[in-house]
Parts: sequence; C-alpha cells; structure tokens
Amino acid sequence: MNQKTTDFVSYWHKIDDQVSSLSNSTVTMEEISLRSNELSTIYGLSIKSIDGFSLFAYYSEPKGEGPFPAILMTPSYASVTGVPPLNRRESNIVLAVCARGQRLSNANYQSEFPGLLTDKIDDPINYPYRGISADCLRALDVLFSMDKVDPENVAVVGLGEMPFLVSSLRPNVKVVMTETPFLFNNPFENLKLSTDYPLEEYADYLREHPDKLSQAVDTVSLFSPLAHCSEVKAITRISCSNNEIDDVSMVASLISGVTDIYIKTGRGYIDRNSSEDWLQSNLRS
Repeated sequence: MNQKTTDFVSYWHKIDDQVSSLSNSTVTMEEISLRSNELSTIYGLSIKSIDGFSLFAYYSEPKGEGPFPAILMTPSYASVTGVPPLNRRESNIVLAVCARGQRLSNANYQSEFPGLLTDKIDDPINYPYRGISADCLRALDVLFSMDKVDPENVAVVGLGEMPFLVSSLRPNVKVVMTETPFLFNNPFENLKLSTDYPLEEYADYLREHPDKLSQAVDTVSLFSPLAHCSEVKAITRISCSNNEIDDVSMVASLISGVTDIYIKTGRGYIDRNSSEDWLQSNLRS
C-alpha cells in the first residue's frame, strides 16, 4: 500500500492526537543502581500512554553535563525488552521502551508469542499494534523532552517497520536504523507453503479464519512500510539478507532521506559492528 487513503490518514492522526495529549503527564524515574556503572546511570521510567496503559522503560544517561545524542530503541517481537547495551550507553542517552504486552508493561495486557501479530487483526481499533505504535511515539516524545538530550541528534533504532512508523510521524528524528524481517509488508500476498515465524502466524490465522482475510489485509495495510516511508526524512539504514533485497529496495526507494541498504554477512560480530559504527557516525555528523 503506497497510497494514503482518508481512513489511513485519519487513523494515524487520531493516534498522534491521543499521544500528544499526554505531553504534560508526569513521568517518574528511579535509578537502577545495579545496572548503573562508571560511564552511565540507568533509570527505570514510568510513562503514561494512551488507553490508560502505564509503560516501563529503561533510560540511560552518560556521565557529564551534556547535551548528548539520543537513541530510542523500539521493542523487538519478543516478550522482553532488555537493558540498553553498554556500547550505546557510553556516549549517548538511550531509552529502551517496554511496549504494552511486554514484561514490565503487561498489567493490562499480556502479549503471546506466537500470536501477537494476529490478535484482533480483524479490528484495527483494537489491534495491539495500534497501541504498541502509540507507546513508541509516546516514548520518543518523552526522550525529546529530557533536559540532556540534544534534539538535533536523535535516532530511532529497532527491527522491522516500527522505526519507520515512528519517524514518519516525528520528522525531527535525524537517524533511523532497522533490519528485517518486515512484519507488515503485504504479508498475505507473500505467504509461501512454508514460512518462518513470526510471519507464519498469518498463515495460521487464515487456516482458522479464512473468512476474515479482507479485514486482516485492511488492518495490516495501516502498518505497511510502503505507506509510511515516504514521510521518513531521516538518514536511514536497513539491514537485510541477500534474498530480501528486492522487497527492501522497494521500501528504500520511497524514503525521502538518504538511505543505505546493508547486506548481512551472517557473521553477527561483523554485522553488529558495521551497524553500530554507521549509527554513531551518522548520529554525530
């Protein structure tokens, strides 16, 4: 989906309005001394999000006066969000949000893995990713509000579409870094006889609810990278495997900012160092 319908625009405007209405709500923070060290201090944040949800987030500040470049780490497709890695904490402010349904933010809703991708997928208003997207937007707004953050040097880092979605609605983001798999890139058209999880969840859903394909497609289209990337102004890197290059190139071609596609070598240490070097270089350029 690369055409923004009235329903698409209205859907995201309403979410954005709800998130923005919380800008003056109280954010509490408490140091986690066990996780702090000589280079940075870690805090646990309590953040109010839409629909009455309360979120936990790890917030790390380097020692010193600042201002510092800042990184929002969006949640991966997993039940747990971890403490920000040491290499990012040395010279950056880092906020890693636990979205609704994840551990420490699951008082009102607990995500299932597998299962989250298709939970209430026939109902876009109650689809969990609507709230998860709002949680990430809210976390980014909180990050920008922190006194020691350099607002000219903020990055959004994560997996899949979420960094695109967040930065498309917040054009003051400077850098975006993400990697495949994409979860919402026309998944029902791309299902094969055998698909890896989490995308296999879509096939599972259709086997159980073949009559709800149309509703599911409509909901997924609201989160498609093809619908959001044209609004991404940030310097962007997408990491992918060689067999994903066609889909990634299509997404990259729509991004307004300078975009780099990195083909993973399959060697975790090399790929990780390449990505971290790219992130720090562009965050400070």
